[in-house]
Amino acid sequence: MFFTIVLTVFTVVMIAFGVGVIIWWRKFGKSFFDMAKNLNKMNKSMFNPNNLGKMDNFTEQMKTIQDFLKKRQ
Repeated sequence: MFFTIVLTVFTVVMIAFGVGVIIWWRKFGKSFFDMAKNLNKMNKSMFNPNNLGKMDNFTEQMKTIQDFLKKRQ
């Protein structure tokens, strides 16, 4: 009897957890992983030494990074 109650509670918790994961995936999951792919692409192109300009001038470097980020939005 005890194991039946424990198994029933465990089954209900697992069903609730599964439904929660499905709802999260439909709302946020797909866009979350798409965002990760876009960040990976952005990191590759952003840290290309040709895109950063001169490294000795800090204000020029910050302006270049701001321009790059504005293009991505």
